[in-house]
Amino acid sequence: MESVGELLKSEREAQGKTIDDVAKATKMSTLIIGALESDHFSALPAPVYVKGHLRTYARFLGLDEDDVVNKYLRFTQQQASRLQRQAWMTRLLAHRCLL
Repeated sequence: MESVGELLKSEREAQGKTIDDVAKATKMSTLIIGALESDHFSALPAPVYVKGHLRTYARFLGLDEDDVVNKYLRFTQQQASRLQRQAWMTRLLAHRCLL
């Protein structure tokens, strides 16, 4: 399954546009665009800003904004679930070591 960053990057490349083209048209920095395309959302400000940047980028590419944001929300939910499972396993292993 293609991530939101992969979707944005592949669509940008399919349209023959560069990151600089996106930055100029959207007024977003190239660092933000790079973080979005790499799914490095933790490097960006609060999620409300990430969603705004995703909407802007999707609009520029002619993608459905809601679809892109929903893909991001599913990604972050999966990440949170994975972190919760890892934390649970760490606590379980630590508890077993104490027994």
